[in-house]
Amino acid sequence: MTIPTKTELITDIIRHLELAVAEAQESLNTLNQSMSDETKSSAGDKYETQREMLQAELNLAENQKLLRISNLTTFKHLIYSAENSTDSPKCTPGKFLHLHFQNQPLLVFFGLGFGDIKTNAFSIKGVGTDSPLGQILMNQCKGDQITFNQKSISILDCF
Repeated sequence: MTIPTKTELITDIIRHLELAVAEAQESLNTLNQSMSDETKSSAGDKYETQREMLQAELNLAENQKLLRISNLTTFKHLIYSAENSTDSPKCTPGKFLHLHFQNQPLLVFFGLGFGDIKTNAFSIKGVGTDSPLGQILMNQCKGDQITFNQKSISILDCF
């Protein structure tokens, strides 16, 4: 696996997170349009039920958008903090980790659990510090061997 540069990784993750925010906004716009298009029918209870369902979806979409904005902001903050801290070989939030897990290379952004991002060139997993794997990885160093769910993981690089 050819590891992309840190700049390429950051650019692709930001692009992915910004796209997620845009998708959440589009969903919100669609639901708002549906809410404004909803006209009262002769069946009053049916109208009220439909409005309540749309409002619940609207609330959920708004929460999703806020979560995605928070993820983007947190990612940028973690990158900034990692770039402006003293260089340490330890796995700390804001760093990228190159791991060897079950005979497969694994690229991880440590500090924010955003799931998997797949691009043409690579796949990266976001691992939060509060996750079980994140707690084990915290403060480990390049070259360390850890065990997670009875499986061995080698830390090949931390950058």
